[in-house]
Amino acid sequence: MAFKLQAMYLDYIFLLTDFYKNDYIPDTFESGTFIIPLHPQLWEDKTYYIQKLDATSFTFCFGCFEDLADWENLQLSSIRDAASLFFFLPNYIKKAGTYLLTSDRVTRKGREQMEEIEKLLQTQGITPLSKDYISKEDQVYTFNKYCYYNNDFIAAFEKELSDIDFSLLFKTMVAEKGAYKQIVLPVKDEADFERKKSIIAAFDQWLLSNEKAYIDLLSMFKNVNDDHLKMEIDNKKLRFRIDNYNDYLKLLRELAILHVNEYQRIHHEQQVMMKQYGISMPANSSGHPPMIYSSDEALQKELEYLRSNREDILRWYEKEYEVLPLWYKRFGHIVKVMMGKRSLKSLYK
Repeated sequence: MAFKLQAMYLDYIFLLTDFYKNDYIPDTFESGTFIIPLHPQLWEDKTYYIQKLDATSFTFCFGCFEDLADWENLQLSSIRDAASLFFFLPNYIKKAGTYLLTSDRVTRKGREQMEEIEKLLQTQGITPLSKDYISKEDQVYTFNKYCYYNNDFIAAFEKELSDIDFSLLFKTMVAEKGAYKQIVLPVKDEADFERKKSIIAAFDQWLLSNEKAYIDLLSMFKNVNDDHLKMEIDNKKLRFRIDNYNDYLKLLRELAILHVNEYQRIHHEQQVMMKQYGISMPANSSGHPPMIYSSDEALQKELEYLRSNREDILRWYEKEYEVLPLWYKRFGHIVKVMMGKRSLKSLYK
Protein backbone atom coordinates (compact mmCIF):
# COMPACT_ATOMS: atom_id res chain seq x y z
CA MET A 1 0.00 0.00 0.00
CA ALA A 2 1.33 3.43 -0.91
CA PHE A 3 2.53 5.56 1.97
CA LYS A 4 0.42 8.63 2.71
CA LEU A 5 1.36 11.46 5.04
CA GLN A 6 -2.19 11.84 6.29
CA ALA A 7 -2.02 8.33 7.81
CA MET A 8 0.82 9.21 10.20
CA TYR A 9 0.15 9.05 13.93
CA LEU A 10 2.66 11.81 14.65
CA ASP A 11 3.03 15.13 12.85
CA TYR A 12 6.17 15.84 10.87
CA ILE A 13 7.49 19.01 9.29
CA PHE A 14 10.28 18.54 6.76
CA LEU A 15 13.19 20.98 6.49
CA LEU A 16 14.38 21.23 2.86
CA THR A 17 18.06 21.79 3.61
CA ASP A 18 19.24 21.77 -0.03
CA PHE A 19 16.24 23.62 -1.45
CA TYR A 20 18.34 26.18 -3.32
CA LYS A 21 21.07 23.76 -4.40
CA ASN A 22 19.08 21.07 -6.19
CA ASP A 23 15.79 22.97 -6.65
CA TYR A 24 13.94 20.00 -5.14
CA ILE A 25 10.28 20.30 -4.17
CA PRO A 26 8.42 17.11 -3.10
CA ASP A 27 5.48 15.81 -5.07
CA THR A 28 1.83 16.25 -4.11
CA PHE A 29 0.74 14.96 -0.68
CA GLU A 30 -2.56 14.96 1.14
CA SER A 31 -0.92 16.68 4.11
CA GLY A 32 2.46 17.66 5.42
CA THR A 33 4.33 20.91 5.91
CA PHE A 34 7.79 21.94 4.73
CA ILE A 35 10.25 24.49 6.07
CA ILE A 36 11.91 26.66 3.42
CA PRO A 37 15.21 28.16 4.67
CA LEU A 38 15.57 31.92 4.30
CA HIS A 39 18.45 32.53 1.92
CA PRO A 40 19.69 35.46 -0.23
CA GLN A 41 18.68 33.52 -3.32
CA LEU A 42 15.07 33.75 -2.15
CA TRP A 43 14.88 37.52 -2.61
CA GLU A 44 17.32 37.70 -5.52
CA ASP A 45 15.00 35.45 -7.58
CA LYS A 46 11.77 36.07 -5.67
CA THR A 47 9.56 36.12 -8.78
CA TYR A 48 10.69 32.62 -9.70
CA TYR A 49 10.22 31.21 -6.19
CA ILE A 50 6.85 32.90 -5.66
CA GLN A 51 5.54 31.23 -8.81
CA LYS A 52 7.18 27.92 -7.91
CA LEU A 53 5.84 27.77 -4.36
CA ASP A 54 2.41 29.07 -5.28
CA ALA A 55 2.06 26.21 -7.77
CA THR A 56 2.74 23.53 -5.12
CA SER A 57 0.03 21.72 -3.19
CA PHE A 58 1.79 21.43 0.19
CA THR A 59 1.95 24.05 2.92
CA PHE A 60 5.23 25.61 3.94
CA CYS A 61 6.75 28.14 6.30
CA PHE A 62 10.12 29.90 6.54
CA GLY A 63 13.04 29.06 8.79
CA CYS A 64 16.19 30.93 9.83
CA PHE A 65 19.19 28.63 10.32
CA GLU A 66 22.75 29.35 11.34
CA ASP A 67 24.47 27.10 8.82
CA LEU A 68 22.52 28.09 5.71
CA ALA A 69 23.47 31.76 5.32
CA ASP A 70 26.03 34.34 6.42
CA TRP A 71 23.64 36.14 8.75
CA GLU A 72 26.16 38.70 9.94
CA ASN A 73 26.39 40.26 6.46
CA LEU A 74 22.72 40.06 5.46
CA GLN A 75 20.53 43.10 4.96
CA LEU A 76 17.54 42.44 7.20
CA SER A 77 15.38 44.75 5.11
CA SER A 78 15.85 42.33 2.19
CA ILE A 79 14.54 39.50 4.36
CA ARG A 80 11.56 41.63 5.34
CA ASP A 81 10.71 42.61 1.75
CA ALA A 82 10.97 39.03 0.48
CA ALA A 83 9.27 37.24 3.36
CA SER A 84 6.32 39.63 3.49
CA LEU A 85 5.42 38.70 -0.10
CA PHE A 86 5.47 34.94 0.51
CA PHE A 87 3.42 35.23 3.72
CA PHE A 88 0.32 36.01 1.69
CA LEU A 89 0.49 32.94 -0.54
CA PRO A 90 -2.52 30.68 0.22
CA ASN A 91 -0.31 27.70 1.11
CA TYR A 92 1.91 29.57 3.57
CA ILE A 93 1.15 27.96 6.91
CA LYS A 94 -0.23 30.07 9.76
CA LYS A 95 -0.89 29.05 13.35
CA ALA A 96 -3.80 30.72 15.14
CA GLY A 97 -3.62 33.66 12.76
CA THR A 98 0.10 34.30 13.28
CA TYR A 99 2.83 34.04 10.66
CA LEU A 100 5.15 31.22 11.64
CA LEU A 101 8.96 31.47 11.43
CA THR A 102 11.08 28.63 12.83
CA SER A 103 14.67 29.21 13.88
CA ASP A 104 17.64 27.41 15.41
CA ARG A 105 19.44 30.70 16.04
CA VAL A 106 19.90 30.41 19.79
CA THR A 107 22.79 32.82 20.35
CA ARG A 108 22.11 36.26 21.79
CA LYS A 109 22.99 37.88 18.47
CA GLY A 110 20.71 35.44 16.65
CA ARG A 111 17.73 36.23 18.87
CA GLU A 112 18.33 39.97 18.45
CA GLN A 113 18.28 39.59 14.67
CA MET A 114 15.06 37.58 14.81
CA GLU A 115 13.46 40.33 16.89
CA GLU A 116 14.69 42.92 14.39
CA ILE A 117 13.14 40.95 11.52
CA GLU A 118 9.85 40.88 13.43
CA LYS A 119 9.92 44.66 13.94
CA LEU A 120 10.67 45.23 10.26
CA LEU A 121 7.76 42.99 9.24
CA GLN A 122 5.45 44.89 11.57
CA THR A 123 6.24 48.09 9.64
CA GLN A 124 4.48 46.47 6.69
CA GLY A 125 1.43 45.58 8.76
CA ILE A 126 2.44 41.94 9.30
CA THR A 127 1.63 41.23 12.90
CA PRO A 128 1.56 39.17 15.05
CA LEU A 129 4.53 36.97 14.18
CA SER A 130 5.08 33.63 15.90
CA LYS A 131 8.77 33.19 16.65
CA ASP A 132 9.14 29.44 16.98
CA TYR A 133 12.68 28.71 18.17
CA ILE A 134 13.44 25.02 17.72
CA SER A 135 15.97 24.60 20.52
CA LYS A 136 16.26 22.82 23.85
CA GLU A 137 17.99 25.74 25.56
CA ASP A 138 15.85 26.68 28.57
CA GLN A 139 15.63 30.42 27.93
CA VAL A 140 14.59 29.85 24.32
CA TYR A 141 12.54 26.68 24.63
CA THR A 142 9.55 28.63 25.95
CA PHE A 143 9.03 30.06 22.45
CA ASN A 144 8.80 26.58 20.96
CA LYS A 145 5.05 26.18 20.65
CA TYR A 146 4.63 24.13 17.51
CA CYS A 147 7.87 22.43 16.44
CA TYR A 148 9.98 19.65 18.00
CA TYR A 149 13.66 19.78 17.06
CA ASN A 150 15.80 17.06 18.65
CA ASN A 151 19.33 16.27 17.44
CA ASP A 152 19.16 12.65 18.69
CA PHE A 153 15.90 12.10 16.85
CA ILE A 154 17.30 13.61 13.63
CA ALA A 155 20.49 11.53 13.92
CA ALA A 156 18.45 8.35 14.43
CA PHE A 157 16.60 8.91 11.17
CA GLU A 158 19.95 9.01 9.35
CA LYS A 159 20.70 5.42 10.42
CA GLU A 160 19.62 2.21 8.81
CA LEU A 161 16.17 1.04 9.85
CA SER A 162 17.53 -2.01 11.71
CA ASP A 163 19.76 0.21 13.90
CA ILE A 164 16.98 2.51 15.21
CA ASP A 165 15.58 1.99 18.71
CA PHE A 166 12.01 3.29 18.37
CA SER A 167 11.22 2.70 22.05
CA LEU A 168 14.03 5.04 23.14
CA LEU A 169 12.96 7.68 20.62
CA PHE A 170 9.36 7.53 21.78
CA LYS A 171 10.28 7.86 25.48
CA THR A 172 12.40 10.91 24.69
CA MET A 173 9.58 12.50 22.70
CA VAL A 174 7.02 11.96 25.46
CA ALA A 175 9.40 13.31 28.12
CA GLU A 176 9.99 16.49 26.07
CA LYS A 177 6.34 16.82 24.93
CA GLY A 178 7.53 16.34 21.38
CA ALA A 179 4.65 14.05 20.45
CA TYR A 180 2.26 17.00 20.68
CA LYS A 181 4.19 19.09 18.13
CA GLN A 182 5.39 18.91 14.54
CA ILE A 183 8.61 16.89 14.45
CA VAL A 184 11.31 18.57 12.35
CA LEU A 185 13.16 16.24 9.97
CA PRO A 186 15.79 17.56 7.51
CA VAL A 187 15.43 16.40 3.89
CA LYS A 188 18.20 16.77 1.30
CA ASP A 189 16.70 15.38 -1.89
CA GLU A 190 14.07 13.01 -3.24
CA ALA A 191 16.00 9.83 -2.31
CA ASP A 192 16.50 11.07 1.24
CA PHE A 193 12.81 11.98 1.50
CA GLU A 194 11.67 8.55 0.31
CA ARG A 195 14.02 6.85 2.81
CA LYS A 196 12.71 8.92 5.71
CA LYS A 197 9.12 8.17 4.72
CA SER A 198 9.84 4.45 4.92
CA ILE A 199 11.29 4.91 8.43
CA ILE A 200 8.20 6.92 9.44
CA ALA A 201 5.99 4.10 8.17
CA ALA A 202 7.97 1.59 10.28
CA PHE A 203 7.73 3.92 13.30
CA ASP A 204 3.97 4.15 12.81
CA GLN A 205 3.71 0.37 12.80
CA TRP A 206 5.74 0.16 16.02
CA LEU A 207 3.48 2.74 17.68
CA LEU A 208 0.38 0.83 16.66
CA SER A 209 1.79 -2.39 18.10
CA ASN A 210 3.33 -1.02 21.32
CA GLU A 211 1.65 2.30 22.22
CA LYS A 212 -1.94 1.94 21.02
CA ALA A 213 -3.45 3.48 24.17
CA TYR A 214 -1.16 6.49 23.99
CA ILE A 215 -1.90 6.96 20.30
CA ASP A 216 -5.63 6.98 21.05
CA LEU A 217 -5.13 9.60 23.77
CA LEU A 218 -2.93 11.64 21.45
CA SER A 219 -5.60 11.53 18.77
CA MET A 220 -8.20 12.78 21.27
CA PHE A 221 -5.83 15.56 22.38
CA LYS A 222 -5.27 16.68 18.78
CA ASN A 223 -9.00 16.84 18.15
CA VAL A 224 -9.59 18.88 21.30
CA ASN A 225 -6.62 21.12 20.52
CA ASP A 226 -7.86 21.70 16.96
CA ASP A 227 -11.32 22.56 18.28
CA HIS A 228 -9.79 24.94 20.81
CA LEU A 229 -7.71 26.64 18.12
CA LYS A 230 -10.76 26.94 15.85
CA MET A 231 -12.78 28.40 18.73
CA GLU A 232 -10.10 31.01 19.40
CA ILE A 233 -10.13 32.09 15.77
CA ASP A 234 -13.96 32.11 15.64
CA ASN A 235 -14.08 34.22 18.80
CA LYS A 236 -11.71 36.76 17.26
CA LYS A 237 -13.89 36.89 14.16
CA LEU A 238 -17.03 37.29 16.29
CA ARG A 239 -15.45 40.09 18.29
CA PHE A 240 -14.53 41.85 15.05
CA ARG A 241 -18.07 41.46 13.71
CA ILE A 242 -19.69 42.69 16.94
CA ASP A 243 -17.43 45.73 17.13
CA ASN A 244 -18.12 46.62 13.51
CA TYR A 245 -21.85 45.91 13.75
CA ASN A 246 -22.04 48.17 16.79
CA ASP A 247 -20.48 51.04 14.85
CA TYR A 248 -22.72 50.34 11.87
CA LEU A 249 -25.86 50.30 14.01
CA LYS A 250 -24.87 53.63 15.56
CA LEU A 251 -24.50 55.06 12.08
CA LEU A 252 -27.94 53.76 11.08
CA ARG A 253 -29.50 55.28 14.18
CA GLU A 254 -27.91 58.65 13.41
CA LEU A 255 -29.16 58.37 9.83
CA ALA A 256 -32.68 57.66 11.08
CA ILE A 257 -32.53 60.73 13.33
CA LEU A 258 -31.41 62.85 10.37
CA HIS A 259 -34.40 61.61 8.37
CA VAL A 260 -36.75 62.55 11.22
CA ASN A 261 -35.20 66.02 11.53
CA GLU A 262 -35.41 66.54 7.77
CA TYR A 263 -39.05 65.53 7.83
CA GLN A 264 -39.80 68.03 10.57
CA ARG A 265 -37.84 70.81 8.85
CA ILE A 266 -39.59 70.36 5.49
CA HIS A 267 -42.99 70.14 7.13
CA HIS A 268 -42.33 73.33 9.12
CA GLU A 269 -41.14 75.22 6.04
CA GLN A 270 -44.18 74.14 4.08
CA GLN A 271 -46.53 75.29 6.83
CA VAL A 272 -44.81 78.68 7.07
CA MET A 273 -44.95 79.22 3.32
CA MET A 274 -48.59 78.16 3.16
CA LYS A 275 -49.50 80.68 5.85
CA GLN A 276 -47.51 83.42 4.14
CA TYR A 277 -48.66 82.92 0.53
CA GLY A 278 -51.80 80.91 0.80
CA ILE A 279 -52.84 78.50 -1.96
CA SER A 280 -51.17 80.32 -4.90
CA MET A 281 -47.47 80.56 -4.07
CA PRO A 282 -44.97 82.18 -6.46
CA ALA A 283 -42.90 79.75 -8.52
CA ASN A 284 -39.70 81.65 -7.74
CA SER A 285 -38.77 85.23 -6.93
CA SER A 286 -35.68 87.03 -5.81
CA GLY A 287 -37.26 88.13 -2.54
CA HIS A 288 -38.45 84.69 -1.40
CA PRO A 289 -36.98 81.19 -1.15
CA PRO A 290 -37.59 78.89 -4.16
CA MET A 291 -40.64 76.69 -4.12
CA ILE A 292 -39.72 73.08 -3.23
CA TYR A 293 -43.09 71.40 -3.73
CA SER A 294 -45.83 72.48 -6.05
CA SER A 295 -48.55 71.14 -3.76
CA ASP A 296 -49.18 69.85 -0.30
CA GLU A 297 -49.90 66.44 -1.85
CA ALA A 298 -46.34 66.20 -3.23
CA LEU A 299 -44.96 67.16 0.16
CA GLN A 300 -47.07 64.53 1.87
CA LYS A 301 -45.75 61.83 -0.51
CA GLU A 302 -42.17 62.80 0.25
CA LEU A 303 -42.88 62.82 3.98
CA GLU A 304 -44.48 59.38 3.77
CA TYR A 305 -41.43 58.06 1.95
CA LEU A 306 -39.09 59.49 4.60
CA ARG A 307 -41.26 58.09 7.39
CA SER A 308 -41.32 54.62 5.78
CA ASN A 309 -37.57 54.66 5.20
CA ARG A 310 -36.98 55.71 8.78
CA GLU A 311 -39.20 52.93 10.13
CA ASP A 312 -37.43 50.32 7.97
CA ILE A 313 -34.08 51.44 9.34
CA LEU A 314 -35.33 51.39 12.92
CA ARG A 315 -36.79 47.88 12.49
CA TRP A 316 -33.50 46.64 11.06
CA TYR A 317 -31.64 48.29 13.93
CA GLU A 318 -33.85 46.66 16.55
CA LYS A 319 -33.52 43.26 14.87
CA GLU A 320 -29.72 43.45 14.75
CA TYR A 321 -29.53 44.77 18.31
CA GLU A 322 -31.59 41.87 19.63
CA VAL A 323 -29.10 39.27 18.37
CA LEU A 324 -26.22 40.85 20.24
CA PRO A 325 -25.22 38.92 23.41
CA LEU A 326 -26.81 40.11 26.65
CA TRP A 327 -23.42 40.67 28.28
CA TYR A 328 -22.46 42.94 25.38
CA LYS A 329 -25.60 45.08 25.84
CA ARG A 330 -25.01 45.38 29.58
CA PHE A 331 -21.42 46.36 29.00
CA GLY A 332 -22.68 49.06 26.63
CA HIS A 333 -24.93 50.45 29.39
CA ILE A 334 -21.97 50.63 31.76
CA VAL A 335 -19.94 52.49 29.13
CA LYS A 336 -22.79 55.01 28.76
CA VAL A 337 -22.76 55.60 32.53
CA MET A 338 -18.98 56.17 32.46
CA MET A 339 -19.41 58.63 29.57
CA GLY A 340 -22.11 60.52 31.44
CA LYS A 341 -24.81 59.69 28.88
CA ARG A 342 -26.81 57.69 31.42
CA SER A 343 -27.31 57.81 35.18
CA LEU A 344 -26.15 55.05 37.48
CA LYS A 345 -29.64 54.76 38.99
CA SER A 346 -31.11 53.89 35.59
CA LEU A 347 -29.22 50.58 35.62
CA TYR A 348 -31.38 49.37 38.52
CA LYS A 349 -34.73 50.27 36.98
